[in-house]
Parts: sequence; C-alpha cells; structure tokens
Amino acid sequence: MLRTLASRCATASRRFLASRVVNVGSVEAYDKLSTTGDLVVTNYTASWCGPCQAAAPVFDKMSEDHDDVIFCKIDIDDEDLGDLVAAAQVRAVPTYTFTKGGETVADNVQGADMEAIRGVLADQS
Repeated sequence: MLRTLASRCATASRRFLASRVVNVGSVEAYDKLSTTGDLVVTNYTASWCGPCQAAAPVFDKMSEDHDDVIFCKIDIDDEDLGDLVAAAQVRAVPTYTFTKGGETVADNVQGADMEAIRGVLADQS
C-alpha cells in the first residue's frame, strides 16, 4: 500500500511540475504575459465546470508540447479578474482565447473543443 501511495504521489508531482500553464492572479500579470510578443492561449475556466476539469489535463499537455507558446488560465469567478473576463467576451466555459502582442489572432473557442485549439496552434506555428 505504501508503495502504491508513493507511486501516485510521484506521478502527481511529475504531472504538476511538467505543466507550463500559468495561473493568472491579476490583471497586471496578464498584461505582462500579453506584451511578450509570444502567442498566448488563455483558458477561461471555473472550478465548478465539469468540461473545464475534463479538458485541463489536455491543456496541460499542450503546454508541455508547445514551449514557444504561453498557456494560462483565468478563473472566471475571481472578482479581481472580472474585467479580463468581460473584455474576452466569455459567454460559456471553458472559453479559449488566442492573442499575440495583445492582439487577437484567432476566434475564441467555446467549449472543450481541444481539436479546434490544436488547429489554431498549428495555424500559428
């Protein structure tokens, strides 16, 4: 049993450490990410959203596979980030946005359509 627990902890640690997804905590932090000139893929999410939780491991894996892209997530229920949520015109979660240098480079993807996100990533490469 102890060996099983240790194995699960090691797996969880690898998964946690491997993800390059930035948890955005302030408008200022997001503004810094947006001005890098890199492609920024933003996941607007919520802790109560089942599809958001189901898509999260796939989004994490995408962050590992595309080290030239900034992946971040914003909790739509964080009152401090309400202006970002409104500016992105989030009407459903999850919603994914794609910006470069602060400018939108692709249409938003609403819902956990991970193939659509892969398509945008391929188009922007």
